[in-house]
Parts: sequence; C-alpha cells; structure tokens
Amino acid sequence: MKLKRHISVIAGLLIAQIAFADTGDAVSGITGFLGRLHPMILHLPIGAILLVFFLDVAGRVKKTYPKEIVRKGLAFSSFFAILAAVFGYFLSLEGGYEEKTLNLHLYTGILTALLITVLFLMSLSESSAVKRSFFPCFVLTLIAITVAGHYGSVLTHGSDFLTEHLQSKPEPDKVATVDSLHYFNDIVYPILDNKCISCHNPEKKKGDLSLKTMSEILKGGENGKVISAGDSKESMLVNVLHLPLEDDHHMPPKGKKQVTEEEAYLLSYWIDHGADFNNKVVAYQKNDTINKLLEAYVVEEEVEPEEADLADIRELMDNGFRVQKIVADKSFLSVKYLPKKIDKNAMRLLENVAEQVKELDLGGSDFNDDLGTYLEAFKNVRFLKLDNTLITDRVLVHLEEISKLKILNLHNTEVSEKGLSLLLEKLQPEKVYVWNTKMDDKALAMIAKSSNVELISGVFEGFNEDATLNPPEFNSNKSVFLDTVQVKLSSQVRNVQFYYTTDGSDPDSDSEPMPETLLIEEPLIFKAKAFKNDWLPSPVVTREYFKVKYVVEDFQLEKEPNKKYPGSGKLFDLVEGTTSFSDGKWAGFEGDDMVAEITLGEAKELENITISCLEDVSSWIFFPKSISVYTKDENGNYTKLSEQETSRRGDIMEDKKQRFSLNFPKTAIKNLKIVVNNYGKLPKWHDGAGSDAWLFIDEVLIW
Repeated sequence: MKLKRHISVIAGLLIAQIAFADTGDAVSGITGFLGRLHPMILHLPIGAILLVFFLDVAGRVKKTYPKEIVRKGLAFSSFFAILAAVFGYFLSLEGGYEEKTLNLHLYTGILTALLITVLFLMSLSESSAVKRSFFPCFVLTLIAITVAGHYGSVLTHGSDFLTEHLQSKPEPDKVATVDSLHYFNDIVYPILDNKCISCHNPEKKKGDLSLKTMSEILKGGENGKVISAGDSKESMLVNVLHLPLEDDHHMPPKGKKQVTEEEAYLLSYWIDHGADFNNKVVAYQKNDTINKLLEAYVVEEEVEPEEADLADIRELMDNGFRVQKIVADKSFLSVKYLPKKIDKNAMRLLENVAEQVKELDLGGSDFNDDLGTYLEAFKNVRFLKLDNTLITDRVLVHLEEISKLKILNLHNTEVSEKGLSLLLEKLQPEKVYVWNTKMDDKALAMIAKSSNVELISGVFEGFNEDATLNPPEFNSNKSVFLDTVQVKLSSQVRNVQFYYTTDGSDPDSDSEPMPETLLIEEPLIFKAKAFKNDWLPSPVVTREYFKVKYVVEDFQLEKEPNKKYPGSGKLFDLVEGTTSFSDGKWAGFEGDDMVAEITLGEAKELENITISCLEDVSSWIFFPKSISVYTKDENGNYTKLSEQETSRRGDIMEDKKQRFSLNFPKTAIKNLKIVVNNYGKLPKWHDGAGSDAWLFIDEVLIW
C-alpha cells in the first residue's frame, strides 16, 4: 500500500505542475535542475517495462507466472515513468522546442505513465475480468511508450531521425574542381549541419533559432539576426564560435563537437563576401588560403581499376616485392621493393600492376635515372617513396603526369632546386620530403614561398624540425653463430657516431661508442643508435645474437619443402632470413607440417630448441599452429620433451618473423624429432579462405 501512496503523491505533483505552472515564467533553479535529469530518468521505466513484459509472456507460456515479480516491476516502472513525466515537463519550460511536437511528446509521455500505473493497479486485482484485460492493456502501453519515444527523438534529433537510413537518398554530385563547388550547399551547410543544426532546427529551436533553411537563417532567433552580410565581425553566427569555451554563450556548447578554425574561416569568408546562398565558388575572389581549404570539399570521382592478376602478384612477390591490398575489398595495392638491387626486369614486372598501384615504395634500393621512365605508367600513385636511391633531377621529369600524387619522398637523393622547381610547376603534391638533398636553405625557402606544397626538411631553422637520422644499418644479417660473430654498423649520412648497449637498455650519447668492428662471443641483445650534430637521433635498432651449441648435419625430413621455396638445408645453415619470404633463405611448406628426424651421433645434453618462423598473412603465410619436440630411444620409441601451441586473434596483417623456443629438463639425446604443425586451412576472414596456409621456417636451433 505504501507504493500506491508514493505513486499518488507523484501523480498529484504532475497534475499540479501541469495545471498551475506558468510557462512564461523563468525556470527556477531547482526546477531547471530536475528538468535536466529527464533524459537520465526516462530510461529506467523503458527498460523495466520491457523486462516485465518479457517475464509476463514467458510466465504465460511456461505456466509458471511470476506474479510477485511482475507486480514489483510494474510498481518500479510506474514510479519512474511518473517521475520522468514530471521532469520532462520541467525541461519543456526552458523553451526552444517546436510546440506541436513538444505537446505530442508531453501528452504521450503522460499517457504512458498513466497506463503503466493502471497496469500496476490491475496487477493487484484478483478479478477475472481485470486479468483478461491485463495483457491487451500491456500491449497498448508498449505502443504508447514507443510513440512517446519517437516524438522525443524528433525533438532531440529531428523529424527524420527514425527513418533517415530507410530513405533512399540521391547520390551527391561529384565535384571535381574547387570552382565548381556551390559555396553554401557544399561548404557552409555541411558545417552547420554537422555542428549546429542538431540544436537549431524546426523541432528544437534553441534560442528560437533554426539554421535548417535559408529563410530561417536570415530570420535569426530571439536575439536578432545571426548574419550581417559583408561583415563577419558583426555576425553572431561567427562571434559565438570565438568566445571562450567556458562562456555560456559559446557555440557549440562545451562537450559538443566544435567548429574548427578552418571551418570558422570558411564561414567568415562566406559572410564577408555577401553571404550569398546561390553563388558557386567561381564567383569569388580567392587567395591561396581559401583555395587550400576549399580543396578538402572537392569530391574526386575515383574510378577503381579491375583486380590485378593473381599470377602477376605472385611473380612480383617471388622477385622481391611486398604486395598488399590497401583495403580488403578494393583493387588498389601498396607495393614495396625489399632488396637493394633493382633492375629493368623488376620494373617490367611491376608495370603489369601499374594501374592498381596506389602506394609505391622503392626507397633504399638502387633505383636510378635509367629506370625513371617506368614511373610514367603509374598514373594512380598517391604515395611515392624514392628516398635513399640514386636518382637525380632526370627522374623528376617522369613524374610530371602523375596528377594524383599527394606524397613524394626524395630524402637523401641528388635532387636539386632546379629539378624540384620544374616539377612543382607541373605538379602540386601535398607534401615533399626533401632533407639531405642538393638543395640549400635559401633554395628551399624560395620554393616553399612560391608553391602551395609543404616541404618537409630539417635543413634550416624555422622551416621545420631537424631531420631525423635513419636507423643504423648492419653489415650482415647474421645473428646466429657457433663461436663468434663480427658486427659493423653504417649510415648513408656521413660523419655519424654510433652508440650501443648489450644489457637490454636503450643507448644514448653516454653509452659505449661503437668501434669499427665489434666481436660478439656470447648470446646478447645488441642495441644501437645514431647521433649527429644538428640532427635528431635515430630510432634504436635491436638485434638478438643467438649462440647455438650444435650444428645439425645429419637429418631427414618427412616431406621436403615446396619446390617454389626449396632447400631443406636452409633449416640448419645458421643463416636467418629477412621479413621477405622471397629472399632465398626460407624453406616453405604449403599445407604440410615440417617433421624433422635429427641424428646427433653421440648423446648430447640439450635443454632448448628454437624454431624461427615467418608470418605474412597477405601472402597466405601463417605462424605454425603448434611445435613439439620428441626424443627417440634405441627401441624406436618416442617420448615428448616439450610442446608449445601458438594462437592468433583477428585478422592481423603485420609481416613479422618470430622465434619460438621450447625448454625442457637437460637431457642426453642421440636422436631428436621436431614437429612444426602447419596452420592448416586459411580462416574465413582471409581472401583465400579454405585454401592451404603456408609454413615458412628458416632456422632450427639447438642449444
């Protein structure tokens, strides 16, 4: 009975507020505070009534009706439904809402609260007639709460919030040039729609202002007009954007998505030039700043080429190229050449997929002027890396027709001021990386001033931050050794000093300076870093040097590697491969496990086995599913020494190599069996789902 008294009190409050409140009065402090609680409170009865309906239906079906739970759930729902209606009424007193929609939401909300209360009272009755009417009344209540919720969403998000994604919208026109843009429709309105209209629309007129249509913008709000054509400084639409964020009049309010400086500039430019709702950009007198900002609103119609031939991609990967799709279901490719030496044959192979290549990285190779003519075929390239190559100005001539080029890296090449200036007369990429070239400070400053291109360089102070040194390069990839190994470092930048550590810490300029040759006799983690005056230090390079106890000479494989990547001896030659499976140092198994029987002759004490594997998901190469190590006694019986399972989560596409180490108690062993289990069939999310995965191994290490 207490619950009924509580509900009666709140219902009385609701009726009193609706009957006697004067909507013309200012909203009081406590009333305004309670009104702002409406969005939080209203979710409680919605969730509760839906749960009670589920319990009601389930109880009827299972013939075990939870009468007491339903009754308490309805009491809870009724209490908070009435509270939500009261708080909603308080919120409505703030104004700024379209009256017809507000009234529909208010009265359907009150109806919902009353219906839930009726349901609660019906649940207390034992009358058979009341019980028969209970379920139809419950359905009616759910309909009422749905209608009330819909009108609430209209007030908050606009009239098409519910049906927006069900409506077929015409595709926006493709605008390929800045001058073709319609300034209001293509630039101003999208800014308003994204940042302002959610609070200033016909259904929710905060400050009695709607920015939905031209007439409403010109009309203004309760504080007068919001734009003053020809003078953005006198226009409220712009002024409120520049108020401090904490200011109550700042728009959009704190916590909402803010208008950027660039967007504010575009709005001001529109107002200063007459706030015309019909003109295209071509009618305006423009400057470099506005041209650059407007480019972001140009929609380039990109024609996607057909998929590249799989045979061509395979041939590229077999010849040192890493080929990956930029987006899984698109045909555009990202291509990187991995070896140092590159020739005309490699470029001819690359031409076969020229139409699909969007990102091309030839950096660090011997690419030179004689190969430059091949670049003319890559019309769709947006990102081109030619850094650390042998090119001069002669190559730049072949880039002039690549109109879609956005990023160009010329770092550490023989390109000069003359070549770059001529290129930028024909082409306007967004960024060009030019440090460590033949251009001096003055030349770069002049080029930067005369073009819209951002030049990234560490050559002179005030232009950009200092250049960063590339990581040190090792003289050899050898990291596995039996006795000793020699380490040398080099850099393509002259007069660089290297510092190193072997204790696992990152080196700095107080660490040990690197000698010309460092002799390593024990296993360790080697880290090095390059330093030079007026340059930022390089990233740290890390290499783990691995000393083995035994070199395997007598072994037999259950199945030989695939003929495309042959050579069982690669498993035990102490020569590790790179992250490129086509570097000639990996043995590849297509769909097969690697099972090796090893004979050590005399018994030798072992306690560790390490397997070095590769993963390149886009090339169908996966890490093994598991690895097992067995010893075989004189009777041919096998005993498992150790086993390790690997696992992967999701469609991780990073290329990487990894050592898997299995440890076991020190054991005297003559005969050893190692089983590396192939991943099996490619998973459903992979492009080659259902096909055999590849297993790549370059070293089996015993220590």
